[in-house]
Amino acid sequence: MKTGVTLTVVLMAVLVLTATAEALMYSGGSGTEADPFKIGNTADWMQLTAETENWNKHFILLEEIDFAGESNTNVITPIGTEFACFSGVFDGAGHTLRNAEITGSENDSAGLFGCVNSDGEIRNLGLESTFITGSGNTGGLVGINEGTVSSCYVSGIAVTGDTSGGLVGYNAGGAVTSCYARGVVTGHDAGGLLGYNSGMVASCYAAVYVAGGGVLGGLVGGDEGGSVTLSYWDVEVSGLSESAGGAGRATAEMTYPYMVDTYTGWDFGTTWVDDPEYLLNAGYPCLRTHVAPSKYSGGTGATTDPYRIGTVMDWAGLCADTEDWNKHFLLIEDIDLADESNTAPLNPVGNNAIPFSGVFNGNDHIVHNGRFNMPGNQGVGLFGYLDAQGAVYRLGAESVDMTGWKYTGGLVGENHGGTVDSCYATGKVAVSAYYIGGLVAFNSGTIRYCRASVNVNGTQYAGGLVGQNNKGIILACYSTGIVSSNTTAGGLVGSNEGTISSCYAIGEVKGSHSAGGLAGSNVGGTVTMSYWDKDTTRRTWSAGGEGRTTEEMTYPFAANTYVDWDFVDTWAGDVGGLVNGGYPYLRGNFLPAIHPADLNQDFRMVLGEAIKYLSGWQLGANPIAYAIRAAYLWQEGERYSFVSEASPPLCWELVP
Repeated sequence: MKTGVTLTVVLMAVLVLTATAEALMYSGGSGTEADPFKIGNTADWMQLTAETENWNKHFILLEEIDFAGESNTNVITPIGTEFACFSGVFDGAGHTLRNAEITGSENDSAGLFGCVNSDGEIRNLGLESTFITGSGNTGGLVGINEGTVSSCYVSGIAVTGDTSGGLVGYNAGGAVTSCYARGVVTGHDAGGLLGYNSGMVASCYAAVYVAGGGVLGGLVGGDEGGSVTLSYWDVEVSGLSESAGGAGRATAEMTYPYMVDTYTGWDFGTTWVDDPEYLLNAGYPCLRTHVAPSKYSGGTGATTDPYRIGTVMDWAGLCADTEDWNKHFLLIEDIDLADESNTAPLNPVGNNAIPFSGVFNGNDHIVHNGRFNMPGNQGVGLFGYLDAQGAVYRLGAESVDMTGWKYTGGLVGENHGGTVDSCYATGKVAVSAYYIGGLVAFNSGTIRYCRASVNVNGTQYAGGLVGQNNKGIILACYSTGIVSSNTTAGGLVGSNEGTISSCYAIGEVKGSHSAGGLAGSNVGGTVTMSYWDKDTTRRTWSAGGEGRTTEEMTYPFAANTYVDWDFVDTWAGDVGGLVNGGYPYLRGNFLPAIHPADLNQDFRMVLGEAIKYLSGWQLGANPIAYAIRAAYLWQEGERYSFVSEASPPLCWELVP
């Protein structure tokens, strides 16, 4: 009885161990199409090279594998031989293998995959920094291909052997599509992409140095009835002007921005992606599946391909991803930071430890409801801290509500040498200490063509636009919000030690000491061609600037007001008082929409403007509906206004 129990226990243990071993094959999976074997480390790969019985199964690569790891050997044998080809499916899933040494056996093919038969498929796989040596039919990725190879690449590889190619040694009736090779190939009968081809090649390229004897080609060495379409090789890198298929191009023609007749018909939407900054692939096209998925709503963060911010989640990502604070951004939609769909924390972009040193182009869009209640913090604003490389352009910040300890602004807390251009803010800001501004709290950089309609509440160094201008430049700006401070308060700037030119302020200034209509203090700074409204600010004194009455500052303006201002390109007179209460407004700074026929942007459609726009319609440049509306506005009264609730062209209505 006892022996029977013992035997039963032993048999059960064996069954459990066997089942466990099967379950732990590779890093998971069962080898089917729906549940492929999972390759996640070097041990998995070594197991795959050894288990020929699985070479007809499905596999997926889980992550990058580096064969140069300290605990691993980097010498591996090919998967598949001429006598037992790989007939399964291997999906690299956009991952890459690196730093291997592959040597084929004598009289056999060599490559990461030695042989792939007509049922086999290799896709979405990269191979880098690898040496491949064989006696014949030697390729970086595949020695002999009778199957399908797609969206794969090799880079930094060195292939040595006869009938050798950077990607495939001998394409024996197989298909190679959307692939590329970069590296060195040496052998008898060799090509940058394929050594020999009797199959199909499409949308591929090679930038490979090719050397040896026999038949050599920049893309394909020899041809045996194969086809090559929409494929190219770099004649300068290869050193060859001949190929058994494909078109040769100079390096400058194959790297970004390419020649118009290179990569013709390629899919740069879903398959390929540019490398405009020469950071990913030396300017050659990259396979999209091998490029990390874009953060945000697209882009790479490069100058020519900025990250795209289109949702509140994108903005939350920008707040969190400090490593991106030196990149380029483009706002593609208005966004509302109060959107309840966002559960991620929001905080200022940039701080004194990690400044924002990138470029943010608001693209004339608006961020609504930026609300930061941070009473113990400094550097509070949509952007907390800009350094000298940091820049914010054409961005609107509406309904802000910022509370900080100090250095708090509606758009930027601290601007240390950066640029804020063509931006505006509305809402309210408050601090318990000092340095507070409707747009920027502290500025030692450049602020131009900006405006603020923000109520400012602080204790010292408070300004409708800027709290303290510390050797910075403020050009062509204005502020309209109420400023309240115990001391050193100004309608435009609390304290000025820099340069102010062509600016004005009209908001009420409340303060018991050093409260000026334009500036509260001016120590070593200069203020030129700038004004404040003595009536609306309720201040007859300012530490810089010239005081005027409301009548003198509103259209048609007094002769001694806005002297030498640029009313052609920078400013516009509010003729009808419909845009800015009669005060000058900045052209292009988020104005109410102006009819495109209104050339001088004065909300008045005159005969000459209507006729010119109609002529444009006749030439096919302007839409007929807009042209009819322009004629209607001129004929019925000239003056018009913009109604945001209506769609163009009915959004432009006559003023009663």
